[in-house]
Amino acid sequence: MSRSIITATLLSTLTLASSAHAGAFALNFAGSLTNTDPVFNRPAVPGDVLSGIGTAVAYDTYQFIANPSGPYVVQANYSETLDDGYLLLYRPSFNPASSLVNLQAGDDGTNLFESSLPGTFDFGPETAGSTLNLTPGGLYTIVVTSFANGDFGDYTIGVTGGSLVPEPTTLAVLSGAAILLLKRRRA
Repeated sequence: MSRSIITATLLSTLTLASSAHAGAFALNFAGSLTNTDPVFNRPAVPGDVLSGIGTAVAYDTYQFIANPSGPYVVQANYSETLDDGYLLLYRPSFNPASSLVNLQAGDDGTNLFESSLPGTFDFGPETAGSTLNLTPGGLYTIVVTSFANGDFGDYTIGVTGGSLVPEPTTLAVLSGAAILLLKRRRA
C-alpha cells in the first residue's frame, strides 16, 4: 500500500468521523501526482477506448463503500501545476493493466482545474442521466490522474451524498489509532 493511500485512508476516516457527528457525510482526500507514481494508459471519452494522449499517466487511488440514501457527487480540484486532471470511478477495484474493466464513471472536466461526477463529459454506466447513482454497499475505487503524460501536481477530492463508510481496512486502522491515542492520553 503506497503512502498516499494510507494518508488518504486516515484523512477519509477522520473526515468521516467529524462529519458524521454534524449529520453531513463526506469524504475528503488530498494528494499529489509525481514522477514516482505508477503509470497506466487511461480510458478516454466515451469510456470504452484507451487514450492516445494519456498512454503513461501517473495515478493515485482511493477506496470507499457507498451506503444507501441518495445520489453522490465526486469532485476533484487540481493545482495550477496539474491543471488538467482526469477523474475515474471503478467498482469494485481498479487494475492499471486493464483500465477499461470495472470502469463505472469518468470525467475529463468542463474546464481546467476541476473534474466532477456527475459532470459535463461523463461516461460510464453509473452516470445515467445527471446523477451518480452508486450501488448501496458497493466498494468503489477513485482514480485521479492527468490528461497527458508528464503532467504532475496537487489535487483534492471530495465525495458527498448518500451515507459513506471507509473501506474495511480503514476502520481497522482507525480502531488501532483510537486505542493508541487513548493510551497516550492516559499516560
